[in-house]
Amino acid sequence: MKRFVDVTGSIILLVLLAPAIVVTALLVAIDIGRPVLFWQQRPGLGGRAFRVYKFRTMRPAFDTDGRALPDNERASRLGSFLRRCRLDELPQLFNILVGEMSFIGPRPLLPVDQPMGASGRLLVRPGLTGWAQVKGGRTLSPADKVALDVWYVRNASLAVDAEIVWRTILMVLGGDREDPNAVRQAWADIAQRAPAARVDSIVTADRNDVQAAAAPVDCRTSLAS
Repeated sequence: MKRFVDVTGSIILLVLLAPAIVVTALLVAIDIGRPVLFWQQRPGLGGRAFRVYKFRTMRPAFDTDGRALPDNERASRLGSFLRRCRLDELPQLFNILVGEMSFIGPRPLLPVDQPMGASGRLLVRPGLTGWAQVKGGRTLSPADKVALDVWYVRNASLAVDAEIVWRTILMVLGGDREDPNAVRQAWADIAQRAPAARVDSIVTADRNDVQAAAAPVDCRTSLAS
């Protein structure tokens, strides 16, 4: 049923949003440059790697003389707007259509950010939006996001998915708002289901090792690569 909704919904949205996708691509080409898309390799369902596509939101990391540019010179108003409104994620409708992603599920992480002890989040297709995104999103620590993702995998239902859809709309319109109660519930669920030693390892890996292991990743890999 969920796959049917994903296929049908992605086709409908690709048709309805085609003008917006084309206009966004043109604006990116003019303001930031070509190619207009970039991709990153990320683990998906069952840990299988796939390419996540996004509109570019940053200018090249080096100028024509080969000088490395600081982020403030690479940033653009268009890119900031696309990220704030999540419009840079529109190309992922194609990922949903071909079955690599779902509308709802844990966001796909870079391999370096995939924490040990939380492989349960790979038991479902990664999503365009998810429980962690609507319960704090970018305001959350990587550890709390993982805990919320694991909670979703264990408690997914039609009602939860409906809440995620509704809260995603509110998030796009009003920005990220952290829900401390949801975070506490997620960690409590982990503690209740796992032996004490296992919980300690999860907490340690998530709260310390994950953040320490996260290294800067070159996000400029493009379709031309």
